[in-house]
Amino acid sequence: MNLGQIRQNVIIEGRPGLTVARGALWAAHCALRRPAIVRMGPTGPKMKLPPRPRAFGATCLYMKRDAYEPSLRIFTGLARSGDVVLDVGANYGVYALLTAAAVGPQGAVHCFEPGSASLEQLRQNIALNPGLPISVHELALSDRSGSASLFHVGGSPTTFSLGEDSRVKHETITKTTLDTWASDLGIRDVRAIKMDVEGHETNVIRGGATLITETRPVIMFEISHAALRRNGSTAEELWTLVTGFGYTVLGVRDGCLVALERPHEGNLFAFPWDFDTSGAPIAALATKLAPARG
Repeated sequence: MNLGQIRQNVIIEGRPGLTVARGALWAAHCALRRPAIVRMGPTGPKMKLPPRPRAFGATCLYMKRDAYEPSLRIFTGLARSGDVVLDVGANYGVYALLTAAAVGPQGAVHCFEPGSASLEQLRQNIALNPGLPISVHELALSDRSGSASLFHVGGSPTTFSLGEDSRVKHETITKTTLDTWASDLGIRDVRAIKMDVEGHETNVIRGGATLITETRPVIMFEISHAALRRNGSTAEELWTLVTGFGYTVLGVRDGCLVALERPHEGNLFAFPWDFDTSGAPIAALATKLAPARG
C-alpha cells in the first residue's frame, strides 16, 4: 500500500492507539493465516474476514469496522423497517449485513454475488448472523441474460468484472437482468440499490430500466473511468443514463452528500426528486436530498 491507501484503509482518524492495537492484531491474524471475526459496531452484525493483508477490503473492514467508508453510513441510513434493498456485487456482505439489521425482520435484502470466493465468504458471514433477512442470488446482473466470463481484476480472487480482460483469470457465471429477476420473483417495491460491479454499472441499469422507472429507488453506484472503459462504457454515458430517469446525482464530501453537476470519480448516490426520507435516519438531510423539480 502507498501512503494514501494506508490512510484510507488503515488509519482510524483521531484514534492512534486503537489504530496500532488493531493493526498489530490484524498482522498477527495474517501471519498465522487465521480468519478474524469482528463486530461491525458495538451492537452490529459479525463478519468473518480472510487473513489477506494486501486485500484492501478485508484490511479496511478489520481496521474500521462500521466506519469502513462514508458511503456505508449513508446507504444504511436510507433503510427503514420493512424496506426491500438490493446489494448488487455484495462481496463479503458488509453493506448487506448492516442494511439487513436496519430493515429488520419485516424487510428484505437481496444480494447478488457471482464470484465463487466472495460468495463463499458472504454465505459464511450471513451464517454468523442468523435471523437477518438476507437472500443470496448466485448471479451477475447485466443488460441481457446468459452465461458470461467473470474476470479477476488485478489477479484478485475477490475483485471481479464482466469487462473483458484476457490477461487475467476468469470463471464462468450466469447473468440476468434486474427486470427479469424482479419479474420472476414478483418484486415490485425497492427502496435502494447499491452497486459495486467494477464498471458494469451502465449495463446493470439498462437491464433494470423498468424496475427503476416504476419503483424509483435510490441508486448508489461507482464511477471509475478505467473500469467503465474496460466494460465499453464511459462516465458521461452512465451519468446521462442515470439522470435520464429524472434523478439528481450527489457525491460524498467530508461524510456528507453534496449535489454534483458532472461525473465525479468515486461512490455516488442518485436520488429521484420525490424520494421519501420520512422514517429514515437520514430524514434530517431531506432538504439537501430533494432537488428542484424539472
